[in-house]
Amino acid sequence: MQLAIETQVLYELALSIGESNELGPMLRHTVSELLRLTNASGACVIQMGAGNEVGDAKGHPEYVCMLPKNLHQHSAHRAFSARWQLAPLYHALLERPEQLPLTVQLADTTAHAFLLPHFGVLLLFRKQGPLAENFLRAFGPLARKLGTAARSCVLEEELRRQSWRLEMATSTANIGVWQLDIASGTLTWDDAMHRMFGIDVDLFHGHMEEFLAAIHPDDRERVGTELPLLMIGDRFEIEFAIIRGDGARRQIYGCGRMQRDANGAPVTLLGINTDITSRKEAEAELRRARDLAEATNQAKSHFIANMSHELRTPLNGIIGMTELALESGLNDTQREYLRVARSSADSLLTILNDILDFSKIDAGEMLVETIPFSLPVVVAESLKSLTSRAAQKQLELVLDLPTDFPPFNLGDPGRLRQILVNLCDNAIKFTKQGDIVVRVRAVADGPVDKVTLMVKDSGIGIAPDKLEQIFDAFQQVDASITRRFGGTGLGLSISRRLAKLMGGELTAVSTLGEGSEFTLTLSLPRAETPAGVSLPARSRWEGRRALLIDDHALGRTTLSLWLRHWGFDVAEAPDGTSGVAALRTANHTGNPFDTVITDALMPGLDGFEVAGVIAEEQLLPPGRVVMLSSGGRRGDAARCRELGIAGFLTKPATPTELREVLSRVLDGPEGGEANSELITRHLLKERPRARRVLLVEDNIVNQAVAEGMLVKLGYEVCVAENGEEALARTDAESFDLIFMDMQMPVLDGVAATREIRRREGSERRTPIVAMTANAMVDERDLCISAGMDDHLAKPVRLAVLQDVLQRYAPR
Repeated sequence: MQLAIETQVLYELALSIGESNELGPMLRHTVSELLRLTNASGACVIQMGAGNEVGDAKGHPEYVCMLPKNLHQHSAHRAFSARWQLAPLYHALLERPEQLPLTVQLADTTAHAFLLPHFGVLLLFRKQGPLAENFLRAFGPLARKLGTAARSCVLEEELRRQSWRLEMATSTANIGVWQLDIASGTLTWDDAMHRMFGIDVDLFHGHMEEFLAAIHPDDRERVGTELPLLMIGDRFEIEFAIIRGDGARRQIYGCGRMQRDANGAPVTLLGINTDITSRKEAEAELRRARDLAEATNQAKSHFIANMSHELRTPLNGIIGMTELALESGLNDTQREYLRVARSSADSLLTILNDILDFSKIDAGEMLVETIPFSLPVVVAESLKSLTSRAAQKQLELVLDLPTDFPPFNLGDPGRLRQILVNLCDNAIKFTKQGDIVVRVRAVADGPVDKVTLMVKDSGIGIAPDKLEQIFDAFQQVDASITRRFGGTGLGLSISRRLAKLMGGELTAVSTLGEGSEFTLTLSLPRAETPAGVSLPARSRWEGRRALLIDDHALGRTTLSLWLRHWGFDVAEAPDGTSGVAALRTANHTGNPFDTVITDALMPGLDGFEVAGVIAEEQLLPPGRVVMLSSGGRRGDAARCRELGIAGFLTKPATPTELREVLSRVLDGPEGGEANSELITRHLLKERPRARRVLLVEDNIVNQAVAEGMLVKLGYEVCVAENGEEALARTDAESFDLIFMDMQMPVLDGVAATREIRRREGSERRTPIVAMTANAMVDERDLCISAGMDDHLAKPVRLAVLQDVLQRYAPR
C-alpha cells in the first residue's frame, strides 16, 4: 500500500470513528469502512468484561460487532481462536511495545489483533497478506481513538438508562425536581413540579416570588423566613402547604442540596418536592382511629373494672360465708352441698380473674414487677394449693428442684405463680392417672439466670396441628373439651402473654394420648440475699443419718439431693416394708438413723403404719419422724400426735420448710418442742422458730446486759467469749445474726469476721453487726471493710438495738 493511499485510508477511518453515540451503529460503520479500505475479508470487536477480563461473566467472548455475521464459522477465525484465548491475547497486547498489533499467519489468511484500550480487542482478517508495518504503526492511535469512542458509547448508554430510571422513579413517586441558580436567581422546574403546583409552563417565569406566592398563607411567612436560613447549610428539609392553580390545598415535603465551587461559594441549589397529602391524610385518619380505639379501650376497661368490683363483692360474701359454714358442725349432706357451692363460686371467680387479666393485657395496662424473690419457694408454695385436687384424682404432683438453684432472683413472683398454677391446673384437669412433674432448672449467664420451668403430664395430649391454637384466646382443642372439662379458653393465652411481658416464652410439645409438656423460659437477674436472711450451711447436719421412704422415684431423688446438700448421710427406701427393714438393720449394726422422712400414702405399708412400727419397736428416739402428704385428711393431725410424728408437711415441701422442720426436730432440746406439738407449715408461719443470735463478747457485764436485752425482745442467745470460740460455734451451728465485739483476747472481732466470711464463701452470708465502745468513724470503716454489715456503739439502747434486729433478723 503506497504512502499516499495509506494516508487517505487512515484519514477516512479517522472520520468514521465516533459518528454515532450508540455503540452498535458506531462500530458497524467503522468496521465496514475498515474492511472496504483495507480489502479485508472480515473483522470483529470483542468487548472486555469487569476487571479488564475479555468476555462476559462466564468467560465467553462478547462480540459487539462482527462482519460478516458468520465470521465465527470461517476457518481462519476458528484457527485464531484455537491458538489464542481472548484473555491472554488482551494482556499480551497490553505488554507489546507501543501497543503494536499482533500479526498471526493462518494458512492463506493473515490475522491482525489490535488493542482497543479500556474496551477490548479488534481482530482483522485479510487474505491479500499482512498490512504494511508503517500502516500498522499509524493505525495504533486510531485504535486507541476507537476504544475511547466505544467506551464513551457505553457510558452514554448507561447514563441514558440511569436518566430514564430516574425519570420513571420521579414520575411514579410524584416527585418534582427543581433548580435555583444562585447568581441569577432563576428557578427552573421540571414537568412534575408544574403538575404538582398546577401552574402551566407558559405561565411560569422562573422567579422565586412565584414559588412563594403558591404557598398557603398559613405557611408563607414561615417558609419565607426559614428557607434562606436552611439554604446556608449544604442540605435542608422543610414541609409546607400550597394552594394549587385550581385552588386545591396540597401538603408538600421539600429537600435540597447546595452545590459549591472550588472556593466553597454557593453556585446552584438542587432540590425535590414530594406531594405528601395522601400520607398526611392517612396519618390523620390513623390518629383519629387510634384515639377512638384508645377511648373504646378505656371505656371497656372502666366497664370491666366496675363489673369486676360489683361481682367480687357478692362473691366475697358467698365464698367467705361458705367457708365459715364448712368449719361448723354439719352433716355429710349439708357439707357436700356447701362444697359444691364453694367450688362453683371459685370457678366463677377464676373466670372473672381471667377476663380481667385478658382485658388488662389487651389494653396494654398489665404491668410486671421487678422485686427480689426466691423462685424455689414461689414454685413450691404455688403447687401446695393444687395438691389436694391432684390427690382427689390419685395423681402425684412432683417437684424436681436442684440443690444449686440461685437463692434469690429479680422478677414478678405473682405473675410467675399465675402461669405455673394455670399450667398445673390444666395438667390435673386433663390427666386421669400417673404423674405431673414440675421441673425447674437455671443456667448462669453472667449476672442473669436462664430459668427453665417445665410442667409435664401423662394426660390426653394434644394433636401437633392444634398446639399453636391452644394459645389463642377463647380457644380449646375442640368444642367437646369445653363441655367435658369446662374453662374459658383464656388461661394459656394469658399465660403466654404474661411470659412475653416478662421477657420470656411459653411453648408446648405434646403427643396425642400420651401427655404434654409446657416449658416456660425466662431470664431473671440474680438478686442479692436480702438483709436479715442467712443461708444455711451446707455442712449443718454433717454426719447425721436420714432415712427417706417414698414410693415415687423422682420425688425420692429430689428430697435425697436436698438432704445430702445439707450434710446428711441418706438412705432410701421405695416402700414402707423396706424402710422398716432398713431401720431394724441400722439399729442392729449399731449405726442408727437420726430421723425418718416418709411419704404418707404408699402401697402396702403406708407412712402412718411405718410410724406405728417405729414407735412400737422404738427404732428411733421419740419425735424424729417427719411425714409428707399429698393431701391432708380429717384425723391426720390426731394420728400424728398419737404415733409420735414430729412434723407433717404438705407436698411438695419447700426446702425452707423441710429444713426448718428438721432444725426443730434435730436441733431442738431433747424431747422438747418436736415431741410436744406437731410441727406443720402453718405452725412454722404462725409461730416461727425463735431467731438465734450469737453474741461474741469477752466482758461479763456487757454479756449480761446484751443477753438480757435480746432475750427480752424474744431472741435465742448463744455467747462466745472471743473470736476463736465464735468460729467454732458458727462452724457447728447456724445463726440469724452475730453481734461482734471488736477488742477481745485470743482473736479480735476484725480477724474473726474476716475468717467467718472466708469460710462462708458464696454459699451464705450471716449478718454481722459490730458492738463496740469505739464510736469513731475510722472504727466503723474498719468494721465495714472487714465484712461486717453494721456498727453499734456502746452503751447500747434498747430502741436502737430493736431497730438493728428488725433490719437484719426480724421476728
